[in-house]
Amino acid sequence: METPVTFRNKNGLQLVGILHTPKIETSDKTIILCHGFGGNKTQKMFVDTARFLCDNNFYVLRFDFTGHGDSEGIYTDYSIKNEVDDLDCAVEFLKTQNINIDNIGLVGHSLGAVISVLYAKEHKNVSSLVLLASALNQKKLLLLWYSKEQIYDLKLNGKVDIEKYTITKEFFDEVKDMDLTLDVSKLKIPALIIHGKKDDTVPVEYIMPLFISQTNTFNVEIFDEMDHDFKDLKSRKIIKERIADWFLK
Repeated sequence: METPVTFRNKNGLQLVGILHTPKIETSDKTIILCHGFGGNKTQKMFVDTARFLCDNNFYVLRFDFTGHGDSEGIYTDYSIKNEVDDLDCAVEFLKTQNINIDNIGLVGHSLGAVISVLYAKEHKNVSSLVLLASALNQKKLLLLWYSKEQIYDLKLNGKVDIEKYTITKEFFDEVKDMDLTLDVSKLKIPALIIHGKKDDTVPVEYIMPLFISQTNTFNVEIFDEMDHDFKDLKSRKIIKERIADWFLK
């Protein structure tokens, strides 16, 4: 069953999500899906994955962070801290629905992977992670994504428009020295990283340090034909099946 839900963030703004309830309503397995920068809960990858997980008896919540999709707020209020707080509010919302939050899994895509890792570092109720096209090394990626001229304009004017997005100086200052690569490998919970060789947004070489540090509970899987958003049907099928297998084991 899929139910539209709403809850408030820590600033009182309404966040909107879809709660997937399995047929076995006594299930103690719970997953939250975290979209990336400029993304939303209705991305086909998230819809497919949520439904597949629900068919495997997981409660699943996919929701829009503040200023994204159907949630309240303006896009330029975007920040790492606010998104981590939004995720915390999502967990608390599940608690009000009598859904188990003592043993949750997080799936984070792109910058959503950053949010998932930061939350997992501070909350012991996260039992496992799946990170998709993870943008963990923000420090290096910023130099790939933005030109020197754009960074100069950002510092001078407090914001800069890049394609359809507005990047604020506050957000830039939050992430300009951030690299969570080592943080992931040091987490004491199972983590699966999935990345595509055709990812032009976060090139695969940015996760290679993680690839060489794999363990029994920390796996990195690289697929030749996948891009950053896993848009094709074959990629989405692999993604949802690998995520379900990972959490089920």
